[in-house]
Amino acid sequence: VSQSRYEPVELLNEGAYGKVYKVIAPDGKVFAQKVYTRLPDANEIDILTRFVHPNLLHAVEVFFDGKMLNVILPYAHTDLLDDLNKNSSYSFAKALQFSYDILSALHFMNASGYFHCDLKHDNVMIDDTGKFILADFGLSFLSEIQHPTTICGTDTYGSPQIMFNMIPKTSSKWENNC
Repeated sequence: VSQSRYEPVELLNEGAYGKVYKVIAPDGKVFAQKVYTRLPDANEIDILTRFVHPNLLHAVEVFFDGKMLNVILPYAHTDLLDDLNKNSSYSFAKALQFSYDILSALHFMNASGYFHCDLKHDNVMIDDTGKFILADFGLSFLSEIQHPTTICGTDTYGSPQIMFNMIPKTSSKWENNC
């Protein structure tokens, strides 16, 4: 982790654009720190810094350490897949909460002019209160610039139209993981 006022605790994840660490702030609060090893898409940083919604991951702080871009994020203790593996199934109430939280986040993004385009269990975090939070905006794009008939996201989590490259001209944002 780059030099900052946050103390690294452990490496949480490593992806194509960087690494995510669990860090502790000087006041003892726990956060996640994403250290970009490649420049992220401008849409991702725009969404992380500008959008405030209870079910969207948002940046607490963004800084450049002279070498790399760093984003401090709220710490979520698990993701959807890990939670389902631990609990094997959800009650109706929890499934309803999941649906509401994620649809609320997607609706907010779409109403703000963005498509998420990578909806999958890895990109749904769960905080300490049990709230579901949509994350990873690296494939998101502005709806006014691109139409979501472009193949985007993770193939195996898309609709059959995506998997078999049969996108109709009337394809919806939902068929495209958006």
